[in-house]
Amino acid sequence: MERISVCILWTMCSSARLWCHEGPEHEIEEITKRLKKEGESADSYLDRAMEYELLSKHAEAARDLERALELEPNNAPAHRELGRVYFRLGKPAEAMTVLGKGLTLIATPREHATLLVARAEILLLKNENEKALEDVEGAITRHSTSLEWYLLRSRLHARLGKTEARIRGLEEGIERTGSGLLEVELADALIDAGAYERVIARIEKKLEQARWRSGWLIRRARVHLAAGQKEEATADLNEAVAELSRRINSAAPEPSLLATRGRAHDLLSKRDLARSDYEAAKSRGFDEDWLADRLKLFKKEAEDAAKR
Repeated sequence: MERISVCILWTMCSSARLWCHEGPEHEIEEITKRLKKEGESADSYLDRAMEYELLSKHAEAARDLERALELEPNNAPAHRELGRVYFRLGKPAEAMTVLGKGLTLIATPREHATLLVARAEILLLKNENEKALEDVEGAITRHSTSLEWYLLRSRLHARLGKTEARIRGLEEGIERTGSGLLEVELADALIDAGAYERVIARIEKKLEQARWRSGWLIRRARVHLAAGQKEEATADLNEAVAELSRRINSAAPEPSLLATRGRAHDLLSKRDLARSDYEAAKSRGFDEDWLADRLKLFKKEAEDAAKR
């Protein structure tokens, strides 16, 4: 439901300076002037590369990052971002090479950890989940307070069917970070594991406190359905759909809200409405595994129906 996806993680790991300027074109112009006036520096090339990335000018970003590493071979952010850019350019081997080189050169725990996570993100996209999990575990060992890394580990645990490890890992993350978002992820993990007695009290407490109740209503509905309480589940799901429909801006819908409403429709067996919301969420960048799995199932069902 409403979670952070890997593509968002990539953005969140980038420099905060991306968010505080007049626009990428203006910043590129200013950085270019600075390079001419003050001379070359790895930081300036890194800054300009990040602006190019906002414009999806990956080739230009790669050139700047390559030059940054020529000037400063131990620059961890340049290694990290060049690995990501190479992957976006369809150069996975080069991406893994530059990240691997960075890992051999850079020993500072925090910076080493960010390189491990960058490599894990690529391995996840390549469906090399065991290797990705190993890198994320290494990153968390070196720097244990990054919320996004616990979410990434949870996603990998779910892919690999490591149910109890997923739950333990999220409990560890909550203890270390105090994150409410990890509590949401933990509730989903408990439901996915069928641990309904362990999760229902958490859900009821959140429903008492939450301003927006739809996500927790859907979670309670899943528990009701597991217990055969269809009437109670239907009431929760209808309330969730009504709230989400009020929140969704038709002109610029939030992908996570579309995906969440799609799940409510799905649980209500309104497959056409669910598919419509899922497809709209996916087209806007929502990339959770559960949504991809549902869309694959819908596609297979449609293909099977067409053969009959």
